[in-house]
Amino acid sequence: MTEYERIYLASDYLNRTWGVMQFWASISFGLIAVAHFSSKHLTTLATPGLTILYIAFTLFVLSILKLNGYVVDGFLQDLRYLQGGGAALSEGAKIFWQPNLGS
Repeated sequence: MTEYERIYLASDYLNRTWGVMQFWASISFGLIAVAHFSSKHLTTLATPGLTILYIAFTLFVLSILKLNGYVVDGFLQDLRYLQGGGAALSEGAKIFWQPNLGS
């Protein structure tokens, strides 16, 4: 796999992470809206049920985000191995795995 492919895949996983976070945020705001507008109609059984479902959903999303983070770390580790093996990385690849380099 080339440097470009590794950077592309890492970037793709970061984009997926952002998409999952946006989905989670939209569900969170939707649940806040339900709680606000339907508070009179929520029963004592529905409120804990929604809370448990939301916590389970949040834990599931966190597991996806954690997995995506591990995958990105793996691609960045591959870039480090390429550089350690004597391959010259592009400046973009160096900045991608060392974000403070550009500061």
